[in-house]
Amino acid sequence: MEVTFTVGSREVTRLPLIESEAPNLDRLLSAHLLRTLQVSAAGQDCHVDSEGEVIAAERGLMRKKITYICPEGDAYFIAVNSFFSVASSHVHYASVDISSGQDQQYLFTSNRRVHDLNTGAGASDNLGSAILQYLELGVFHIIAGIDHLAFLLALILMSRRLSYLVWIVSGFTLGHSITLSLAALGLVTPDIGVVEALIGFSIAVVAIENIAATGSRAKQLSRLFSLLLLGLAGLSYLAGRSEVWLSLIGMALFSLAYLPMASDKDAALASRPLLTLIFGLVHGFGFAGVLSDVGLPDGMHLPALAGFNIGVEIGQLLFVVFCCCLLRCVQLLGVGLREFVLSRFISSILLGLGSYWLVIRSLA
Repeated sequence: MEVTFTVGSREVTRLPLIESEAPNLDRLLSAHLLRTLQVSAAGQDCHVDSEGEVIAAERGLMRKKITYICPEGDAYFIAVNSFFSVASSHVHYASVDISSGQDQQYLFTSNRRVHDLNTGAGASDNLGSAILQYLELGVFHIIAGIDHLAFLLALILMSRRLSYLVWIVSGFTLGHSITLSLAALGLVTPDIGVVEALIGFSIAVVAIENIAATGSRAKQLSRLFSLLLLGLAGLSYLAGRSEVWLSLIGMALFSLAYLPMASDKDAALASRPLLTLIFGLVHGFGFAGVLSDVGLPDGMHLPALAGFNIGVEIGQLLFVVFCCCLLRCVQLLGVGLREFVLSRFISSILLGLGSYWLVIRSLA
């Protein structure tokens, strides 16, 4: 069995934290893979025949090939523990080429590190497996995506009425489903740096809207935030990041035009579904980032994409329900704690968090 392992060079630079010293990154990666990859057949471990042969790879990537000698048998297993100890959100995508049948695809996450390579799987088995694996990946990704969860939390602080939640979740779902599909299928290729900065911006804008709608002055907040964005645009320009500084100017103009409209709660609630649709388009590109890294299984792009989208929806609905219950409990336990006080307090924290991500991602 030949195992070809491809990984980003930047990921390999994490390995000195857990591996012994090595003269270069090639040797470091080989040592890590030999320690963390395990192949077995017929209940016995396969023996390494060739240790970490270097294979040519695209720029920014490193590729190794390890050859295993396995006993004959039908029950083949592969365990991948690579990189999880330095990046728990890491995802491995494996395509298994079996001469006797159709290729099979597997996903390895920190929660699913072992797979049975069923050499007798048919097309229907592969289809079901692809949908379930990408559904699991979607749930895992939304739960591990702190910035996406922060945005959802900011959305539900304004009101927790069921009709309101249906509207905003529907708008967010429609928006991110469109861009997630376009990016995952390769029809649109966004600038990742701009997308990440926009996600931080979306959190900050919704948090400011929450604060302004509870009595603070919307115009003053919008002007102050816009000045921050313009200053950040100047720093990005000096850093030579043309795509980002132009986007930051656009964010400043959007803030000046939109935020003054959030002068009261009714006005903010009326515009929130449209806002979630717009920012859903941005977050969809963020969701697509993991699919760009992992890839979609050959011949099953649409089922895998549907599974991932459903997984994202399940994860976000679970989070919304959890937050609503938690906020209600906090409100009941807090003596004299009014809803708008809790909303302003949490929104202030989210404003700081979103602004931090915006600044860091604009200058990184």
